[in-house]
Amino acid sequence: MSKGMAVAIFRDIYTPVATEEGKMESIKMVLSMETHNGITKRDFINVLRYLMGRMEKQENKWIPAKKKPTEDGFYVATMSGVLVEQEEPFVGLAEFEGGEWVDGDDVIAWKPLPDPYLPEKDN
Repeated sequence: MSKGMAVAIFRDIYTPVATEEGKMESIKMVLSMETHNGITKRDFINVLRYLMGRMEKQENKWIPAKKKPTEDGFYVATMSGVLVEQEEPFVGLAEFEGGEWVDGDDVIAWKPLPDPYLPEKDN
């Protein structure tokens, strides 16, 4: 990708013409440039909003069970319902241990557990 193309994509980050990979490549190229002539503060803010939106989508994305976690532990999971003789899938906790789901094939997809709520401390 040329610098000119990278700058054009960066300046119009929401363009449907560029792929997600192309957008990320253009962001990396622009950030590595020594000068940023022609790129406005608004362009940078739009790119920050775009990246924040991508992060939010990733945080809420279910991971198929065939792509296994790298660590043992508990995970939020979509279960098939077979385990509890239910026709519809449901959301619950599933344990992953020794490279396998404890509930076996009943796990359809998973997400890491969210961080626990921590009340703010009064100063």
